[in-house]
Amino acid sequence: MKTLQQRLNSKTYVQDGHLIWGGYLDRYGYGKMAVESKPLLTHRLAWEIAYGSIPEGIQVLHLCDTPPCILPWHLYLGTPADNMRDMARRKTSCVHGHPFDEANTYYAPNGGRHCRACAVCNTHRYRGRKGR
Repeated sequence: MKTLQQRLNSKTYVQDGHLIWGGYLDRYGYGKMAVESKPLLTHRLAWEIAYGSIPEGIQVLHLCDTPPCILPWHLYLGTPADNMRDMARRKTSCVHGHPFDEANTYYAPNGGRHCRACAVCNTHRYRGRKGR
């Protein structure tokens, strides 16, 4: 019977500096593998094999922003809030598709990013409703 490490290794390949899970991927691109009939995320398994158990309420996050990557040094532990901040930081455009570039991005005192183009649209819409 293969060990968990052998099972992980049997379905991986190297691509652009990542160790990519070549087995089943969920709809978000994360690898999954059945262990004792339970589907588990492969990047979490890779972390546990390399570094040990994952504390309750903690997630395994990707430094590389490549969901199928299971290379242990591309992974780190964080809270769900850390994960949300990381996802927001990696966005390259606002929800309306305007780029988060130097000219179009305003940084609030709390560190949040805001789209200048959307702010202008919102101001015009607000003034239109007020009859100004």
